[in-house]
Amino acid sequence: MKWYSVKPILTALWGSMLFMLLLSRPISTLALIILGIAVILSQFIKDKPKIIWSRWGVGISLIILLFFVYALGYFRFIDHPEAWPRFEKKSPLFFIPILWVLSRLRWQDIQTRIYIWLCLSILLAGIIMIAGSTIAFAQTGDWNQFFYHSFTNHIQISAIYYSLFIVTALALPIHAADLPISDSTHRIIRSALFGLLLISASKIFVFIGIGILLHRWLSARQKIELRWKRMILLVLAGILTIPVLIRTSSLLDTNLEVITRGQYKYDTRLNGLTLRLIQVRLGLEVLSLENAWVTGVGPAMNKTKLDDRYKAHNMYTGNPELGDKGMLAYNYHNQWVETLVALGLPGLSLLLLIFGSLILSVNFRRAEASIIIVFAIFMFTESFLERQRGLVLFSFLTSVLFKPDSIE
Repeated sequence: MKWYSVKPILTALWGSMLFMLLLSRPISTLALIILGIAVILSQFIKDKPKIIWSRWGVGISLIILLFFVYALGYFRFIDHPEAWPRFEKKSPLFFIPILWVLSRLRWQDIQTRIYIWLCLSILLAGIIMIAGSTIAFAQTGDWNQFFYHSFTNHIQISAIYYSLFIVTALALPIHAADLPISDSTHRIIRSALFGLLLISASKIFVFIGIGILLHRWLSARQKIELRWKRMILLVLAGILTIPVLIRTSSLLDTNLEVITRGQYKYDTRLNGLTLRLIQVRLGLEVLSLENAWVTGVGPAMNKTKLDDRYKAHNMYTGNPELGDKGMLAYNYHNQWVETLVALGLPGLSLLLLIFGSLILSVNFRRAEASIIIVFAIFMFTESFLERQRGLVLFSFLTSVLFKPDSIE
């Protein structure tokens, strides 16, 4: 086989992996394995492009280094029953950067196809969720079935992760002229993405999505033409914003005093903000009690130490008879804190260095930098690298941004 016939196959496999990542984690894992086999086989093609290792740069090396830092942390407590399963979940930090380099592809080679695959997976998931919510509404009469977690549960994904995929698609540096679809079709797709974002997203990602769309619109210097179709879309967007405002209203009932309490009750009122701030406090407590600011407590012991803090502060730990774990089901909901507690200050510094290198790698270009900003913000609200979807998406897009010109 010749390289020109293999290149589209590799591109399609990268796209299918990303497509299935949103819809099915087990199938996305299988797609990643098939991709790995195809990449290995492609190394035997004689006319393949040459990898210029001197241009490989430190970026991808930093991602792989993060994997090995996690590996060292897990091996410290290899006897822990969760050490090996959790270590396996971190494998995308190693395999995806290596596979991307060995694929000998450029972002320009795959960007439009990746964007189309990503949009298709989001829209297909949206159709499935709308159908599931319609059936649930017919049975319950509850309109909440069409919003937030009730909406996204039909494909077993958290609403915030679904919204992350939408915002990532909106943030990808794509030129409409390069797409194999008309401008009108592309506008319809963007409108559909934004509609799904409004009914499913957490508050912060709705505002990030609006900011990205406004930036794209202003950058294109389009004139405001409020035709009847656009008027209808604006009215519909306004209606769909109402549930977002309702979810945002919970922040008005924020009691910051609750963050510093020594003991809690099972019915202590917490919202998303106060819960996350309490978890930051507990993370700092773990580091102080264990004197682990330099080494961290180890990623294998990270959740165990957090659970100990939940219990020490009498936070709700669920009802075992009902399978309710209460707070024991929650991690830190903050990747920066999660990394600090697990790997100590060196691990957090490495993660910050990766993001700093990313900004330098894209040369402060706003289009590419928007993805980095989305990831950085998301890490303040979720433990992004503790889930397969987050790990794969992070490993893939950061690898792409780190390697713009290492193929000859």
